[in-house]
Amino acid sequence: MDHIDVGLIGLGKHGKRYLNHILKEDVYGINVKAVSKMSSFKEKLGHGIRTHMDDNDAVFGDDLIDAVLILTPTGTHRELAIEAMENGKHVLVEKPLASSVSDCKDMIDAAQRNGVKLMVAQTLRYNPTVIRMKEIWKNLDDVERISMEQHLEPPDRDWLYDPD
Repeated sequence: MDHIDVGLIGLGKHGKRYLNHILKEDVYGINVKAVSKMSSFKEKLGHGIRTHMDDNDAVFGDDLIDAVLILTPTGTHRELAIEAMENGKHVLVEKPLASSVSDCKDMIDAAQRNGVKLMVAQTLRYNPTVIRMKEIWKNLDDVERISMEQHLEPPDRDWLYDPD
């Protein structure tokens, strides 16, 4: 297989960023075949991408799609990912995987049960700042841990502060 045909669920801030990188071919071997949840972005697409307005089932059931990128709010990840995997799709979920450990376990179980891959996007590992910190770390003595925070987007993650 020289490429993967994907469907995108969600075209908010992250979804548009993913789509832009894929269309600019910053990521080798990925073809976007369909997108759901597009409203105002629909007319600007083209590129042979099928659009399914608010119809995730059409993306999940599309035999031409190998994998689904779930780029929606965290609280929707469990339901969308499980439905995609039950339709035989591999799934990449924008981090975090889910809003609870229980939801994460349900998603992992669904991946195993359906014989598909489930992956959490960890794009910051390629961030120049992170790469540089790894280089610096090698020259530091007696350091066991470095903690970093990066806030590029407004916080809309109420679940992050919920102890349950």
